[in-house]
Amino acid sequence: MTDNRTGLVFLPPAQMPACLAGLQAENADIREVCLRSVRNKNALLARFAQALDFDEGIGQNWDSLADALRDIFPVPAARQALLVCHCRTLAKAAPEDLQILLEILAETQAFYAEHGQPVEIVLDAELPEG
Repeated sequence: MTDNRTGLVFLPPAQMPACLAGLQAENADIREVCLRSVRNKNALLARFAQALDFDEGIGQNWDSLADALRDIFPVPAARQALLVCHCRTLAKAAPEDLQILLEILAETQAFYAEHGQPVEIVLDAELPEG
């Protein structure tokens, strides 16, 4: 389900493999971040840095993560996507950190759209209320 306010796509975990397969079938440029067992901000930032191969010292705080996400798709491709999987543990252990991440991802998506480079950002999380 797409959040009309942010454009982020929220899918049940069981639908993520089909989403990934569909993107792969279209030869999309896909980046994937697995948050399995991530329970706090520091682990979340480290996981993004590792999964997206940030340079040393990049992505170690919220502002740095936001800046780094604007560089993960440097060249427009036919279809580009960032998949964030296994959000459930973080949602339970640190819902405020997940909320900040969602805000950053929405800003990231808006940034790419403003530059004529639409990027799908898909999470296996519940659509936030409000």
